[in-house]
Amino acid sequence: MEQAFRDWLVQQGKAGAANSYPQAINVLSNDFSKETGKETDIYAIKDRFLLNQIAHDYSQKGKFSKYGYEQHGRFRAAIKSYAKFFVQNDQPEKSHPTQEEVDPSHPNFHVMPNETRESAMTQHSENSSYREKLIEHLFVADLLKLSWLHHTCSLEIAKPEVDNSGYDLILEAMGVIRHIQLKTSIVGGTTASQKIHTKLGEKPSGCVIWIYIDEKTLKLGPFLYFGAEAGKPLPSLVDRKIAKHTKGNKDGTKAERPYIRVVPKGSFTTIESIENLYHQLFYRVEPVAKHQIIQSLDTAR
Repeated sequence: MEQAFRDWLVQQGKAGAANSYPQAINVLSNDFSKETGKETDIYAIKDRFLLNQIAHDYSQKGKFSKYGYEQHGRFRAAIKSYAKFFVQNDQPEKSHPTQEEVDPSHPNFHVMPNETRESAMTQHSENSSYREKLIEHLFVADLLKLSWLHHTCSLEIAKPEVDNSGYDLILEAMGVIRHIQLKTSIVGGTTASQKIHTKLGEKPSGCVIWIYIDEKTLKLGPFLYFGAEAGKPLPSLVDRKIAKHTKGNKDGTKAERPYIRVVPKGSFTTIESIENLYHQLFYRVEPVAKHQIIQSLDTAR
């Protein structure tokens, strides 16, 4: 992506920027990682909403505006250009994005003139943390509602104080304890894989739930599920691709992250409804007793 950005700048007639902005994005990746405490490679981001959020953070009104203006505004200009480049490449059918879409300093960046996809995109990008928490609460609320209506209010919910084992929620119902890692995407998003901590496999019934959300209605679903049946641990991650750090060392080598594995979207099971997901999470598949098999065979005869 870095080379594609450089080539795009040259095509735009900005040869000077092509020698400067791509490296500035790497510097911003390091700064953003330090500010948030979460290692981030801006070039690896596939979610345009998140990218626009970062661009806004380094704009004049953003929370990292001071750093954005260092080196005569080089970093601010670099991330602004990269956001424009990304939108053009992410939406090939739209060759000329509006200034409001890609310029965090534009007066209409926060509020678009009508309720189009662009306005929804801006809201999601500017409030990504709010969105993630909202999705989590909507998800938990739907599960609690099902527990209330159909499962004798048996669902219990807890959250870890420290996030170092790869899960976001602990749910218990019907004798099953689920340690759940949540992932989210907008319906129509292009994310192709997720990174999973191997420690999640040490839990008795760990799993990953990848939630899709309609950006206009906030309706949840479908759900992508990676895990086993209730009461059984996560499928082995041993043979999965080992994730790498997003930033290279002084020699440009990206070290492996031995406890993080990359799981492609194709390894997840699609579950269309929250009702079916609840069943997947908490209903055990009971083994069939030998006498039941014999009885079934006798009946068949």
